[in-house]
Amino acid sequence: MALDPNEPVGLDAAKLHLRVDTDDQDSAIEGYILAARRRIETRTGHILLRREVTRSYASFDAVKVREFPIVLDEALALEYLDAASASQTFTDFRLSTATRPGRLYLASGATWPGIATADDAVTLTFTAGYEDPDAVPAEFKEAILLLVGHFFEARATAEPAQAVQDAVDYLLVDYRLPALA
Repeated sequence: MALDPNEPVGLDAAKLHLRVDTDDQDSAIEGYILAARRRIETRTGHILLRREVTRSYASFDAVKVREFPIVLDEALALEYLDAASASQTFTDFRLSTATRPGRLYLASGATWPGIATADDAVTLTFTAGYEDPDAVPAEFKEAILLLVGHFFEARATAEPAQAVQDAVDYLLVDYRLPALA
């Protein structure tokens, strides 16, 4: 497995952190890097590696975009299932990311169309994530390294990781998204 060159923490940085100077564990370390980044993205809503994100909702009002940062100048698509369950595209809206979570707002004079009753009646597709690894805040990189270190050291045991999780939570406390109602 080859890491994306835009990963916030690369293989060389992780190996330096782990004090590993051979290549025989590279594959495992790359897996730990991916697992750590994904864990942090899930816990904070911050997308550390830029990519397209698609989320489905039951209604327009239910759209709450917890991912951050959102790239507003790239493709943003809003599709919905109309009353006959046919897929439609809606363009009379804007996505505000002034607060988290981001929310949809109607364009002036527009109204929301009628939609089907379904858990996935509204689908929003957007681009999220930091432009390059240098733009990722240091706290995220340090949290990734802490998790990689734990995964590497505890790979053969089931010992609890509470101290590591507490340290990661401390590093990321300012980046956590409040629970959605």
